[in-house]
Amino acid sequence: MIRLKKTVHILLIISLLLQIIILDSCDATKEKVEAPGETPYKIIWYHINAPQKDTEIVLNEVNKYLRNKINATLDLRLIDWQNYDKKINAVISAGEPFDICFTSAYINNYIQNSVNGNFLELDSLLNKYGQGTIKNLNPLFFEGTRIDGKIYAVPANKELAHQNALVFNKKYVDKYGFDVSKIKSFYDIEPMLKVIKEKEPDIIPYAIHNAYNNSYSLPFDKIIENIPGALYYDNRTNYKIINQFETPEYKKYFSTMHNWYLKGYIPKEAARLKQVNSYENSGNFFASTYSYSPHSDITLKIMFGYDCIVIPLEMPVIETRDCQGSMLAISRTSKNPQKVMEFINLLNTDEYLHNLIVLGIEGRHYTKNTANTYSYLPGYNQSNSLYMLAPFTAGNIYIGYIYSEYPQSIYNDYKTFNESAYKSPILGFVFDTTSVKKEISALASISSELYGPLITGTVDPDIYLPKAIEKYKEAGLDKVLSEEQRQLNEWLKKQ
Repeated sequence: MIRLKKTVHILLIISLLLQIIILDSCDATKEKVEAPGETPYKIIWYHINAPQKDTEIVLNEVNKYLRNKINATLDLRLIDWQNYDKKINAVISAGEPFDICFTSAYINNYIQNSVNGNFLELDSLLNKYGQGTIKNLNPLFFEGTRIDGKIYAVPANKELAHQNALVFNKKYVDKYGFDVSKIKSFYDIEPMLKVIKEKEPDIIPYAIHNAYNNSYSLPFDKIIENIPGALYYDNRTNYKIINQFETPEYKKYFSTMHNWYLKGYIPKEAARLKQVNSYENSGNFFASTYSYSPHSDITLKIMFGYDCIVIPLEMPVIETRDCQGSMLAISRTSKNPQKVMEFINLLNTDEYLHNLIVLGIEGRHYTKNTANTYSYLPGYNQSNSLYMLAPFTAGNIYIGYIYSEYPQSIYNDYKTFNESAYKSPILGFVFDTTSVKKEISALASISSELYGPLITGTVDPDIYLPKAIEKYKEAGLDKVLSEEQRQLNEWLKKQ
């Protein structure tokens, strides 16, 4: 009997202990849910886009979705295109904590930030949490993004190649019966410019400025934009880097532009202009230049409100900087890179999220026409750039809905365009400027003084081109070219 009572007592004690353990476990679970580490992680994203009037409304919907999908929220900090570079550089220099930023070869310099340790190396994160992104992205994007074999930003999945083109205001092409279909080079348009100058004195025959001209159709892959040092696309010099300003192609270009400038075909203020939007928006021009992609004529009609004809020149080419044209980097100050990569992967693979961030809310900002096409609702239209984010800056465009003005084939046309492109012989080569920073700074100063006037024809190249070449040499050009060649030779050995 005593033994039975003891047994019962023991069983009661065990039962009480089990209840306590269970209750403790429940409390622990409750504490785990409420613990700070389990609250949604706030992803701070600096991006290049003018803030839209409904940005916060769209973000509320985005964050509802992200909480469910990856237990995260998004703090999207938009900066307009004109001020982005200056402001994001200030954020990075100050060591401000954030997670993602837009970067490229041109804005918020990808190479410089990567080499300086401002961006995280992403290979392992991509392999673990970005397989969807890797699967969808053309491998050439990563080939041109690697620095010493490592990836520091995720490229947007968009058209890859570039091809310079001429743009014509169709109104004047039709009026004077010009046959632009036979144009193979921008040099071919001179007779047309003469007619326009004589018969349409109030319009600009050829609207260009120092960063918007047809020098980009010349056959060179430049190591540093607007500074001497390049390779022919056909590699006729067998990987020997040359000063392209001393080539027949550049001399002919400078001479032709100066001739056209003297004849009044080019705006007198071309070398000082930062854009030619005033001519394009008003239709007050005959010809201009453009970076071609499939259905550019539709894009320009949407932007300008009138018909243009787009004639691509030369051939589509893929250079290293094309691969670096639009990317998202993870900051070294990020407190949760894994979660950030999960978000970037979702942006590249989740159709609903991508279109929500790019277009806004269906029924409020746009309406679906078919399964994958849309039209804007009143007050939200592409001609006013009222995207929440520009599509080519926000991940995988191929899961984006197609604007109703474009053909259903547009994404296949982009892929065909990419596949038809010629690969630069130095695709993937990245020049490390560390050892020649002083010289490059001096060369850049000379370019800012003389390159614009030369490239727009504002000055006589017979006088100013020799001066520019001499100034470049005095500022250390030979040292820079030698270092570029040394690094290229080392790179070639590894290929």
